[in-house]
Amino acid sequence: MTKPIRIVALLLPLLLTLSWCNMKDSNQDKEIKKVRKSVLAGSWYRGTERGLQEQVDGFFQEARKEKLDTTVRGLISPHAGFFYSGATAAIGYKTLEGRKIKRVIVLALSHRYPFSGGSIADATHYETPLGTIPLDREACDAILKSKRFSTVSEAHKAEHSLEIQLPFLQRLLPDGFRLIPILLSNVKAGWYDEMSETLLPYWDDETVVVASSDFTHYGEGFGYVPFRKDIPARLAELDGGAAELIEALDVKGFDAYVKKTGATICGRKPIALLMTMAKKKGLEARKIAHTTSGEISGDYDTSVSYLSFVFCDSKDGGEMLNESEKETLLRLARDTLRHQLETGKRLSDLSDYEITKKLEDNMGAFVTLKINGRLRGCIGYLVGRGPLHETVISNTINAAANDPRFSKVTLDEEPGIHIEISVLSPVKKVIDIEEIVPGRDGLIISRGYHRGTLLPQVAQEYGWTRTEFLEQTCRKAGLPANAYKDPDTKIERYSAQVFGEKE
Repeated sequence: MTKPIRIVALLLPLLLTLSWCNMKDSNQDKEIKKVRKSVLAGSWYRGTERGLQEQVDGFFQEARKEKLDTTVRGLISPHAGFFYSGATAAIGYKTLEGRKIKRVIVLALSHRYPFSGGSIADATHYETPLGTIPLDREACDAILKSKRFSTVSEAHKAEHSLEIQLPFLQRLLPDGFRLIPILLSNVKAGWYDEMSETLLPYWDDETVVVASSDFTHYGEGFGYVPFRKDIPARLAELDGGAAELIEALDVKGFDAYVKKTGATICGRKPIALLMTMAKKKGLEARKIAHTTSGEISGDYDTSVSYLSFVFCDSKDGGEMLNESEKETLLRLARDTLRHQLETGKRLSDLSDYEITKKLEDNMGAFVTLKINGRLRGCIGYLVGRGPLHETVISNTINAAANDPRFSKVTLDEEPGIHIEISVLSPVKKVIDIEEIVPGRDGLIISRGYHRGTLLPQVAQEYGWTRTEFLEQTCRKAGLPANAYKDPDTKIERYSAQVFGEKE
């Protein structure tokens, strides 16, 4: 046997072995790769790669750019078909542009298949027409060691609430990302802390958490018709109450609100878990978009609400309003009051006002009306429900017409009204009552369904001590004066920039 032939003969078994090993590895990879196929393509969103790409990119191009001064770490995003909720979802996702994101945790809900706790799919990839997304299997497997998480395969097969988020992420993060897909079903109130502790180690600076949820489902078909008149305004009020509690990261209050109102917020479990995680992480929540299917279709007999929230790094108060901005808000409030009393309509033409970036920010604010130093009406939002200038318009009208302590302000009274505006900082939980400074801080005290607030200037006007301020706020909430000592009572504080018309 010649030397070349001998070498080939000796190498042949090795080559065959290597070839078989590669084939085996290839087969193993093929066997191991488990792809959760799209169940929404062609119905909830477009079914081709090009069509879906154009659809999502169109939403991003139309979405307004939120003027945020901090880093977004998480979102609440709606999960209806793209025709209805795509534009609202895009506003939220657009806040992540330019971020270095390598992993996304999606907290969604199981609409049809019940189980306990959270479920992670038995898959290696999720697929949409835009391609496949790899799961972070190492993290998923570690999370599954917790007793509150398991794999319930049936729940993932036809569930839309998680998949509907993925095309936005695929277009936003073209370099790819790893996914931790979690469905929630029956979660007891006492489990949120435990589940959040399991997930928090994976919420690093290169990870974003998304909670998937629509809000109020109104109409006979949903079995929820709490009102039949002024439906758009009442839906805005109902959704706004939930939004205020989310922005305050008040998980217990949010749960109590849903139970009290019957609000059909399908993703309340993912929202509550994200709120719990965000609170532990020291983040703020801000609502940035709100619409309804009734607004889109023109039919409010059946309507679903869609909201977007961002969860971002805390920023105490931010830059205060300058003198020009304060003057703009005071003039806007005065003109709103006069226009409302003369015409019965909301002031809508704002072309004569300089609406700066700060006046577009989502901030809480109160409007106070006085006559000869006596209170004539005061109403506001503790957390923002939209642009600051729109909040001032709304609460000027509310203070004049909807304060239950007073009759409606009349046109004859308008010249004698003095207007004062309080612009609020983000709300913070009080850990130690010694941190409360009367005159600097406003207080919110809540327990169960009882909730009340007093603005910073109230303590200053009456010269209250810290204890007196706490007692008076308890009374405002309908609680005993010493309720602030009860560990079940929640105490929060905020600051305010207070300014009024020159007398």
